[in-house]
Amino acid sequence: MVADKGIEQDGQFYTKGSEIWELGSWVAVEVLGPTRHYKGLSVDVQKLPHYARTGSTAECIDTGDVYKYEKTTDTWYLHKSSGGGSVNGPDLSDGTVDAVLKTITAVDSISMGRKDETQTGPMSQASGSAVTASGLAAHAEGENTEALGEAAHAEGRETKASAAYSHSEGNRTRAAAQASHAEGNNTEASAQYAHAEGSSTKASGYVSHAEGEETKAEGYYAHAEGKSTKASGYISHAEGRGSTAEGDYSHAEGAETKALKQGAHAEGSQTTASASCAHAEGIGTAASGSNAHAEGSQTIASGSEAHAEGSNTKALKNASHAEGSSTEASGPFSHAEGSSTKASGPFSHSEGFNTVAASNMQHVQGRYNLEDTGGVYAHIVGNGQYSEASGEVERANAHTLDWEGNAWYAGTLECRGLVLTDTADSTKRYLVQVAGGQLTVSEIVADGTRQQ
Repeated sequence: MVADKGIEQDGQFYTKGSEIWELGSWVAVEVLGPTRHYKGLSVDVQKLPHYARTGSTAECIDTGDVYKYEKTTDTWYLHKSSGGGSVNGPDLSDGTVDAVLKTITAVDSISMGRKDETQTGPMSQASGSAVTASGLAAHAEGENTEALGEAAHAEGRETKASAAYSHSEGNRTRAAAQASHAEGNNTEASAQYAHAEGSSTKASGYVSHAEGEETKAEGYYAHAEGKSTKASGYISHAEGRGSTAEGDYSHAEGAETKALKQGAHAEGSQTTASASCAHAEGIGTAASGSNAHAEGSQTIASGSEAHAEGSNTKALKNASHAEGSSTEASGPFSHAEGSSTKASGPFSHSEGFNTVAASNMQHVQGRYNLEDTGGVYAHIVGNGQYSEASGEVERANAHTLDWEGNAWYAGTLECRGLVLTDTADSTKRYLVQVAGGQLTVSEIVADGTRQQ
């Protein structure tokens, strides 16, 4: 039949000239949105409409046969035969509790212990105690579980899979985003494709993974494992106990370590890498300069590209290096090594015990030298000492060499000869020697011979 004007029939609107579905004797006696329940004659079964929703039914008033519609296959299936039973076995809806079934075939859904007053999802299965499977092709089993999304799966106790293709299992787990997976105890996967497992873990970043106990994977593609770890940076990784990876591409491992900036790496115990591409390892170390490296125990590398190693060392300026015990390199490009040494001048080098290189490009070795802040000396050898009597340090130098090439020694200088330059004529050079108890002076001539 063709509509001669715009008309509505059985919930469908037909425009002028369109073909109207011929229902025959079928009349919708109950309408729940697009889900409809019809009554009519068996002779008109072929006229049942195909615009209905999955779960719609049609009862033949002359035979008692009941049909159910499945949208995905666009087919009306015989659900209950005229004999009063289901097509594949006895009708248990009358309260029968003792029946042997060889095969169960459900056109729409299966319910065993489905929670009262909950929606039944097409092709869903619910079995257990107070379970809900309201999503299309959803599956809920166990106790108080909920499978709400399309093809969602919830099992165990008080689990919930609320998004399409999500999976929740165990005890009080939640899979709240598409294709997410939560398992274990009180875990939550709230981002698309996220995975949370273990106990009280949370995976909230896209494609993130949290495992262990009380771990959090918050960044995209982040991974947190162990106990109380947190990976919040993009593609970050935190493992161990109480570790945090906040920077993008950062890695924190061990106990209470922190990798806070992009590309940072912290490992060991209570280490912190707080600058880009910084590396802190050992115990209580801190690398706060970009590309800096702190290792050992309680070391600090705060200058860019600085390196602190050993115990309680500090590399504070760019490209500085402190090693040993309690050393400090505070000048740019400086180097302090040994024990309790300090290199504070640019390009300076201090080594030994309690030495100080305070001037530009200065080198100090030995112990307890006199500090030269005026930049007079290029090289200093310290020979100071700690006084037990006074309880104070008595600083002293054994040798100095200034930038003019003048050397000074606190003690004697022993050698087989001494070459001196004439102060009036610097081109003349003399060799001073002692031979047989006699002091001799010989001029060194151009050809290398000597004249008395």
